[in-house]
Amino acid sequence: MGQAHAESFPNGPIKIVTSVGAHVAEGNRGSILHLAGEWLRSATGTKFTMLHYTGGAKALPDILGGRVQADIDALASMRGAIDGG
Repeated sequence: MGQAHAESFPNGPIKIVTSVGAHVAEGNRGSILHLAGEWLRSATGTKFTMLHYTGGAKALPDILGGRVQADIDALASMRGAIDGG
């Protein structure tokens, strides 16, 4: 797997993974979040592997454990982890 690289938007917490070999978590195949991830990949030319989970809660251990470099999910799903640091 390639080295992950993320770029922050100026003055913001949002990051986009721009490396080959990065893994991006996404819940519920065919959902609006899945389509947003596919749009991100197409619009930016980014190459990453989309990992489909059956909801954000199931992806959380892999995100926090560093096995997934990014997540496309609703803020509410990640609020506890964000607030917890």
